[in-house]
Amino acid sequence: MNTFDLPSRVNTWNQLEDGQVLWQILNDIDNEYFDESLPIFEESNDRRQSNNWIPRWQNLKHIERAVSTYIREECGQLPVLTKRMIPDLKTGAREGSTMLTAKLTMAVLLAACFSPKSNQRMLQVMAQLGTKTAETIAAAIQDMQALDTRMSDLGVDSELTVEPNLSGFR
Repeated sequence: MNTFDLPSRVNTWNQLEDGQVLWQILNDIDNEYFDESLPIFEESNDRRQSNNWIPRWQNLKHIERAVSTYIREECGQLPVLTKRMIPDLKTGAREGSTMLTAKLTMAVLLAACFSPKSNQRMLQVMAQLGTKTAETIAAAIQDMQALDTRMSDLGVDSELTVEPNLSGFR
């Protein structure tokens, strides 16, 4: 995370929970595509401690949609998996979830690796991480690509939509 152009160093997962740092990273990945601001932008230092989870949810939902579309349409990668990358953003935003934050962060890092505007930089960053770490990251990306292909071959993509159909559920 700290290889991106950020105003301060990221030291903990909870610094990413409101989405503002992740959005700054996406802007660093491709500032033409991710050029707008988040739906809810708060500059106060206590924004992560706020009991109001709705702004976090709005931001995380915006990021998930933007990064999924970017990976699928701009990078031409993971056409099936990006339709439903992170299904329960509302619960994660309400209750706080390190797993949700980690998944969304992984999606942002995938965008950085797949993006024609930042993949060369990411190759340099991975080389600096050492062979073992770089190989682990590369293997994880290849596993996701293989899973996406298998899901497509099985016809799963025809059953998925970008938005879940919640008719009948209230």
